[in-house]
Amino acid sequence: MSLLSVITVRADGSLQWNGKSVSDTTLKTYLQETATLNPVPVVQIRFAPDVDCDAVARLRRLVSDTLDCKFGQCAEGSGRWWRIGDVGPPFEAYDPQPTLPPKQ
Repeated sequence: MSLLSVITVRADGSLQWNGKSVSDTTLKTYLQETATLNPVPVVQIRFAPDVDCDAVARLRRLVSDTLDCKFGQCAEGSGRWWRIGDVGPPFEAYDPQPTLPPKQ
């Protein structure tokens, strides 16, 4: 059973790691440490809708360069749908519980 770590990126570009504010440098350190854990936690990144596109690209690159984003280890989005692969292959949408009604 793996853990879930959540990176939240707010509209102003500020970062949170599991609900606590972090700097870019601290985020990079956390990602490097995460890559050494066994089992490797799933890392989910959630961008506010109006985050600067350059910041999105930079943070996606940081995640994919630091972690081994095999299927199910990196995720993007929030709620029920996670876009697995926006930070690395496969580049397709993934619904972790496809049999649930859409509003859950």
